Amino acid sequence: MTATEHPPLRPLLWLLLGLLSALALAPRLASAQPEPSVAVALAEGDRLTLDEAVERAISVAPSLDAAEADAAVVRADASATRVGLFPRAQLDASYTRIGGFDDGSIQGPAGPITIDVPRNRTRFRAQVEASLTDPFVRVLPAVRALEAQAEAVARDGGDARQQVTLATTLAYLAYADARAAEAVTAVSRRRVEDQLERLRAMHGAGLASEVAVIDAEAHLAEVDARIAQADARVRVAAEALASWMDEAPERWAVDVPSAAPTAAVDSLVDRAIASRPSLQALRLRLEATDASARAARGGRWPSIGTYAAFEVANPNVNVIPPEDRFQRSWELGVFARWSPNALVRANRETDRAEAQREALRARFEGLSDQVRLEVRQSVATLEAAHASLTAAEARERAARRAYEAYAAELAAGRAVLTELLAAEEGLAAAELGTWQARSAIAAADARLRVAVGE
Repeated sequence: MTATEHPPLRPLLWLLLGLLSALALAPRLASAQPEPSVAVALAEGDRLTLDEAVERAISVAPSLDAAEADAAVVRADASATRVGLFPRAQLDASYTRIGGFDDGSIQGPAGPITIDVPRNRTRFRAQVEASLTDPFVRVLPAVRALEAQAEAVARDGGDARQQVTLATTLAYLAYADARAAEAVTAVSRRRVEDQLERLRAMHGAGLASEVAVIDAEAHLAEVDARIAQADARVRVAAEALASWMDEAPERWAVDVPSAAPTAAVDSLVDRAIASRPSLQALRLRLEATDASARAARGGRWPSIGTYAAFEVANPNVNVIPPEDRFQRSWELGVFARWSPNALVRANRETDRAEAQREALRARFEGLSDQVRLEVRQSVATLEAAHASLTAAEARERAARRAYEAYAAELAAGRAVLTELLAAEEGLAAAELGTWQARSAIAAADARLRVAVGE
């Protein structure tokens, strides 16, 4: 056989290189699936569901304790005002020393009769007074105003509860995102390590240049830097989540919940207007202001009622002539009280209550418009997040096919290492983008729930 008849050496070498590359790369390619890797990574640690995290945060939230305390204060005021519905009892005791005058006398049939006026006076009096008008025109409206105000403060607590729920949800998702980024970066490092091991073996056999090995080592160092950054983000996110639960940060096993299907936008808007705690609080404050105005108008009218009194006094002024000894007496009567000052004050309080009502009504209309817009924006954001997930999944599938194709091309000698490394970076970004798209759906769903008032 002549020299020209020998098979060329280079094709044999490339064939051998392709076989070696395929054998070295196949196990790693088979194990480089991002979904199991991320799921396994997120399952590490003590399990913490989103509902558990929210429940723990709510149980220790200072804002909810403050809202409950504020409501208790207003309820106590209502209980104190309710006392005005019952008759008022009063006990009096007094001692008086009088002087500066002479004893008097009156002319009787037999001559002047001297009347000794006791200088020391001691008096004990018990009186029960019941207004027949105040409970209806003043007290009951004032009690209703305070009860409505207490309910409004409780609704403020519901709004605070929603804000704590949303903030904890976002902190939970941020922690899950950080853990996912950490897992994806770890998978990326394994892929780069595979290529570096293969290149070192090829370089030892004289089949790869030293520059290719150096490029792969530089890319591995870059991936290590991303791993360090991902680890830092995990620690920061864990601190943020732990702060909401008032616990020490741990490495929790987490997962992103799936979003339930949404109803029609108009239905969600109607539900938000009816259920949003902030709007419910404003409705109750409007009711409280109306009741306060009724109570203020009641101050324009006289107070009419009855009273009964029993008195033991020395001397008793109801006994003539006065005697220096304790004597009993009783009284039954009716009364009517009215003050021009009270009328002026009632008018000013009525004007104040009506001005407050107009201000609250304007705030209610403005907040209603804001809630409608917020619901529609939240629905649009959720729909966009679903579309982003579809695009991210398609991008990941394409990036995976590109990476596998470049790996096969490099093994066959038809591609260069930089192309494979670029494809690997694109695959890692696509894997993380898919996860972040799922997380964005959960975040958008949480914001929509808050907007609707759930």
